[in-house]
Amino acid sequence: MSVTFYIADNKEETDVAEYGVYLEDEVHDYLWEKEKGKRYEFELLINLDPYDHKQFNIHEVKRLKRICELILKDYKEPFVIEFVQELYSLCTEALDRNKLIFALGD
Repeated sequence: MSVTFYIADNKEETDVAEYGVYLEDEVHDYLWEKEKGKRYEFELLINLDPYDHKQFNIHEVKRLKRICELILKDYKEPFVIEFVQELYSLCTEALDRNKLIFALGD
């Protein structure tokens, strides 16, 4: 699975985005195994299609940020924490700038 999150309102804006947050296979697989079917709110993150693109609306960006907060509270694995802290910062910045998040798959 290869998905990169960008602050962008559409696919074209990802080309000029300052930086992106990469969801590595290891992190996705770990969260999938731990959370699959347990928490509805996690599905927004763990059910991403790695071969498609997804535009997160403002409500979904807020949900992603909340998912990050839950993961930071419940998990201690460094490889998970690193990704989640970066995604949390990206969500915060997107909300501050009144922008959306676009996830770009392979």
